[in-house]
Amino acid sequence: MHRMLIVILGIASMILVGCQQSEGPSDEDIAAIIGDIEALASDRLVYDISLELQWVMPNPRNAWALVGREIQAIDQVSTRILIRLEPKTETGQGFEEALVLLTASDLIFGETDTGERYARGTSAMSNYVMYRDFDTVVVVLTLTDLLVDVIDPIYVADWETIALDGGLFVLD
Repeated sequence: MHRMLIVILGIASMILVGCQQSEGPSDEDIAAIIGDIEALASDRLVYDISLELQWVMPNPRNAWALVGREIQAIDQVSTRILIRLEPKTETGQGFEEALVLLTASDLIFGETDTGERYARGTSAMSNYVMYRDFDTVVVVLTLTDLLVDVIDPIYVADWETIALDGGLFVLD
């Protein structure tokens, strides 16, 4: 999250420097640009999977926070989203082939708005599970509640947004 904020602030400062060197937008326009950048930063979560990989996701209703290695609902601390990577066993392995090794659950397959494949299902413990297909890995996002078996539908909707609108970001 800090790296993303640094990048965003760097972009804002480049805009300001550029505006000072030429006839640029007014102070009001600059304030609006900075406000938009701050809103964008607060509406996103960045989950560090490893040193090189991050899951960048929306934060629906600003109701989620990063807590250790989990994403936790702010107002229902027992509701969590766990994110893990499952490497594909072979280069070029298909999504369905990779899932056969990960789960025996019945899954519903689909594509995101950007054409990336996913599968969703539930586990034996009533957890919701989403599998996202990437080149060499499958990202697994599990929604769980540590105290109850039935998860509030609003958290299910948030999980779906986080799982489908989020994406894997590789740091260089």
